[in-house]
Amino acid sequence: TMARKYVELTIGSTVYTNGVPVRVTSTIGTNNGFFEARFKNPAGTYSDTFSIGNDVQIKYDLANPPTTNIFRGIVEDIYFE
Repeated sequence: TMARKYVELTIGSTVYTNGVPVRVTSTIGTNNGFFEARFKNPAGTYSDTFSIGNDVQIKYDLANPPTTNIFRGIVEDIYFE
């Protein structure tokens, strides 16, 4: 069996642990990290939850709650599809 992986995404002061798909292309310690998070947004649920410039922290681990910081940055772009 594959070990379960836990991700905790914090944007501003809001913590998301409900399975929001997150992709990180580099980790803390690099100058050009990138992350992407995809929120299902029925009826605009997340439309005003966060904004450009908000602090972002992503933790990842095999234990819950995750404690290993893998990304720290700011929201630079928001796209609605």
